[in-house]
Amino acid sequence: MKTKGLISLAVASVFLLFGTLTVFAGGQSEQANGSVPRIVFTHNWTGGDSHAPYFEPLLNEFAKENKAKFNLVIQGYETTAYIDKIKVSLASGTLPDEMGYWAGPSYLAPLVKNHLIVSTDDMTAASNVIKRSDWNPADFKDFTIDGKSYGLPTEAIKGFFLVNKALFEKYNLKYPKNYADLQAVAKVFSSHGIVPIDVGSKGGNPGHFFIDLLAYQFPNGYSDAMSTETTYKFDTPSRLKAADLVAAMVKEHMFPADTVANGDWGPSVQLYSQSKAAMTYTFPWMIAAIDKSVRDTTDVIAFPTMPGATMPPTDFFLGGVSEGIQINQKSFSDPAKKSALVALMNFLESDKMYNSLAKADMFPTKNMTLDTTGLDPLYVKINNFTKTQPNLYEGIYTQMPTAQLGDIFFSTVDELFSGAMSGQQYVAKMQKAFDQAKSGN
Repeated sequence: MKTKGLISLAVASVFLLFGTLTVFAGGQSEQANGSVPRIVFTHNWTGGDSHAPYFEPLLNEFAKENKAKFNLVIQGYETTAYIDKIKVSLASGTLPDEMGYWAGPSYLAPLVKNHLIVSTDDMTAASNVIKRSDWNPADFKDFTIDGKSYGLPTEAIKGFFLVNKALFEKYNLKYPKNYADLQAVAKVFSSHGIVPIDVGSKGGNPGHFFIDLLAYQFPNGYSDAMSTETTYKFDTPSRLKAADLVAAMVKEHMFPADTVANGDWGPSVQLYSQSKAAMTYTFPWMIAAIDKSVRDTTDVIAFPTMPGATMPPTDFFLGGVSEGIQINQKSFSDPAKKSALVALMNFLESDKMYNSLAKADMFPTKNMTLDTTGLDPLYVKINNFTKTQPNLYEGIYTQMPTAQLGDIFFSTVDELFSGAMSGQQYVAKMQKAFDQAKSGN
């Protein structure tokens, strides 16, 4: 366990129950003398997380600058330990004063239903620098419970399509704009031992996103996907068209020969990073895994438009908002703490913080202009390109009614990418699983 600042042995013993913890205190002992309010902030951008080298030093600096006003205690937990921490806090009624936490009903609903966190409107109303209009309306979707949003978005997830410019130039090829173009360049690359598209699937990753990228191009593709949780309808025309296309791409050798070995996030860009693959579809947390020599010759383009598409990939990207800032309702109602909580919230959502986190390839949700000085050029390219795609579409995986259906979904995606089943078999298997779940069998 790493610590900075002062922490009592008794408190340290408790924190050991939750795994790795990094604690920063605002220049004072955790045993506050009562002259200033004690504010506990928890987060998971610590340890080996790429955000940690940028996030934690700024937080510690902020705590020291404000130690005369409040005693800020910053507790950083690695992800699994953080989930346990919040569960215990909920059960014991010891939720932190403010926290960085994940978006989505599964995380926020227990907090909202027990009236434990502050609404977005109350948070922005208390600030003289933050406005709800600083974000796009869609950014609050995963923070909304029963028509009302809670918290402020921080990090966006964005999918993007990368192409190795050097390989395209080597074989005198143009970037594909439609499926026929994709088939043509794939044939050339395959004939020279180059994998056309570095996408596989292990545990569903990143393959399930790739299927969505196809399905959402077709009529009602996105609306059908977003109603799956209530309709239990998986075998829609758009989903079948996407699955058939993936099956066809497998037969045309567009993906790695072993899609399982080249699936999951770690291996998912390995071939592309070695210039053994010409294209890849991936997400921000994989940028750093791409070799610098390849990053320097990488372009970001829209994925090719599929036959019969009504929503071209120039107009949407896959993603969502992964995390946000939450404030404890009880703490917010305490006049002695409220101003400190608002000051911390303003800092966490400041341009200064976001410009620093961009160095960790983080995509801010807030509408702002990043200072690109010293940033990874590929990150800048991706950030600028995805801003041209006006619609943010979430993955269908967010609409699985049960955890068991989610497990079946991910494993079935693996089967489709491995060539073990046709597109029709894929949607039929999933629809059968949905029918059984709906009937309770």
